[in-house]
Amino acid sequence: MKFLVPIDFSENALHAATYALTLAKAKPKSSIHLIHVITPIVNDPILIPDIEKAAIISLEKIVKELGAICSTCNFGCSVKIGETSTEISNAAKELNTGVVVMGIRGIGEKSRFLFGSNTISLIDKSSRPVLVVPQSAALNTPQKIVFATDYYDSDLEALQNLVPIAMAFNSEIIITHIFEDAQDEPLEQGMMDFMSREMSSKFQYPRTRYNIFNGKNITTGIKDFCKTTKADLLVLSARKLNTFQRLFQKSVTQEISYNSDIPLLVFHVHKT
Repeated sequence: MKFLVPIDFSENALHAATYALTLAKAKPKSSIHLIHVITPIVNDPILIPDIEKAAIISLEKIVKELGAICSTCNFGCSVKIGETSTEISNAAKELNTGVVVMGIRGIGEKSRFLFGSNTISLIDKSSRPVLVVPQSAALNTPQKIVFATDYYDSDLEALQNLVPIAMAFNSEIIITHIFEDAQDEPLEQGMMDFMSREMSSKFQYPRTRYNIFNGKNITTGIKDFCKTTKADLLVLSARKLNTFQRLFQKSVTQEISYNSDIPLLVFHVHKT
């Protein structure tokens, strides 16, 4: 597996790098590439080279520390100058990255990688899956993966990309749909039964199960379902950008005190 980890030298970014290392250690010969993006206010030809040199030295130090933990992993690092999400997205393509791993801090703390314009912009631009790791996330490989679906055809594309990841860690995939009106349960169960038959005919992964879950709203429903199932990883599709924005808008996040302890993996799918 190939991981690209944006580094701003904060604790949350370093935690994300350690999380990527945890995943890489489970698959021999995996690679981790660290990238630091410098976005200068003024492109000063005198200051930029010094900043770039200092960043390279710091990245190489981190690579050395990670390499001491995993001798079977391959490491690399680079510094780019430009707009953050664009440079990360371009690097992911150039390096043929499997997953971009980003760190975030808890609610209320300021960070370049807090859910906001940078993260949403990267997910919108990146053709690679983006794995967002909270600073409080445990350093474990995912044993239970929750995939939230709205029954779109594009979910099949995301699931087909998720299965190889799940196979790598022998993870269980739990496909769920959150519905708000309890009276809709029979209809929702029928939809999920249909989806399970369709999915089973498209891909074979024995450790897959299907659930529906009644919640007050989508946001709290996903949160509660992940807690109920003791999920290690939540998966969403970037096509559902409205859902994604509702889930992580600052106002909504504060209202429901959403402070997830589990990583979020977002696939950018192309179908509708």
